Amino acid sequence: MTQAAGTTLPRLLYIGDVPVANTFAGAIYLYRLLQNYPADKLLVYAPIDGMDQPLPGVRYVAADARWPRLLHSRFAALYCAWLTWRLNSVPRWALDLVKEFRPQAVLTISQTGGWLLAWRLAEREGLPLFMLAHDDHVFYRHLPRWLQAWAQRRFAQAYRFSTGRFCISDSMTEAYQRRYGVRGSVLRPSRSPQDPVFSEPAGQTLATKSALTFVYAGSIHGEPSLRQIVEFGRAAGSLGHRLLVYSPQHESLRALAAGVTGLEIREPVADLTGRLREEADCLLVVGSFDAALADVVNTQFPSKVADYSAVGVPLLVWAPPHSSIALFVREHSGSAELVTDADPKALVPAIARLAGSPDHRFRLAKAILEVGQREFAPDAAWKSLAGSLLGAART
Repeated sequence: MTQAAGTTLPRLLYIGDVPVANTFAGAIYLYRLLQNYPADKLLVYAPIDGMDQPLPGVRYVAADARWPRLLHSRFAALYCAWLTWRLNSVPRWALDLVKEFRPQAVLTISQTGGWLLAWRLAEREGLPLFMLAHDDHVFYRHLPRWLQAWAQRRFAQAYRFSTGRFCISDSMTEAYQRRYGVRGSVLRPSRSPQDPVFSEPAGQTLATKSALTFVYAGSIHGEPSLRQIVEFGRAAGSLGHRLLVYSPQHESLRALAAGVTGLEIREPVADLTGRLREEADCLLVVGSFDAALADVVNTQFPSKVADYSAVGVPLLVWAPPHSSIALFVREHSGSAELVTDADPKALVPAIARLAGSPDHRFRLAKAILEVGQREFAPDAAWKSLAGSLLGAART
């Protein structure tokens, strides 16, 4: 961003239930997107209790959940209904925040209830709203059934009202256009600008090996995905290879993986790119085959692919044919080994190709490096968002 652009960017108020922090998927997505924003022109209203690694110099205001313990009780759905009613009414403190900060635009993300307050506040104050859609359906599923249809109608209104509509994948953009009748833009996750940029694959891609180390690094959402990773570890182990997992959900994974040979589970580490480039022969991406999660894998794009693409080793993607990541791999032919059959036996030929040909591993690694430089460059998403904000500021 040029100095001139920095001076003309609007004063931006972020309201959302995802914190802006260098921690996990949605939070990292926001952190990387906003880390170039002038600190004196940005205010973040989000859950910040226990939050690590916020944006330096940016003012954070803690989201007021009143009685957060109720979120983990049998009254959680009813409590969320009360919070939703409260946010829809635009509480007094929100108006006071606007009066104090004087925002010129509002940014939100479509998770839980923060988007509702952001929309109602922007509508009331005549401010442009910018909507980030990172996960589908999470804007209403926390609510009681009798309130979900209402929340879906409200989200449709908020999405249509938005000046800027940004979806995590092409699939989500198309699905939302069919559902809501307006067009959005794709805003994929980006690599960390602090990560080194490699022009060539890691040295081990050309090494002849009898046993490969596959690595999965990142969050694992839900038991179907946990079980899928265990199944991959079992399949790799039966062929003499191993799966190494770095995940915040390491304890849950260990509980399901007892007795599985070829699966090693660790806590997350710092300097992940360097660790992966040193330890991994291949990186694993999964998309759930659970029918109940079809809408999720159809539209959600795994943020870890952006970081994986910077490492310089090949990717193996095991996901349904309709998933957004499978469509991405097909669009970028030769960028990953793709398996779209839920049967773990279908992994055997793909693993054999990777193990049997260093040249094949090198070609895949080279291809995903090049794709990553085009699709996940640190400044690509920022330029898209900043351009939209600058356009709103001019009008």
